[in-house]
Amino acid sequence: MSIKTIRFYSDEGLVPVAGRTQGGYRLYHQHVVEELQLIQ
Repeated sequence: MSIKTIRFYSDEGLVPVAGRTQGGYRLYHQHVVEELQLIQ
């Protein structure tokens, strides 16, 4: 799954973002990552 796809899901509210790093990277909870792996 591409970064672009994950960002799209996040922007549409389908994937909750847990926060961001100081560098601006998005952080996701482990269960969200596991769900994304199932979709892939």
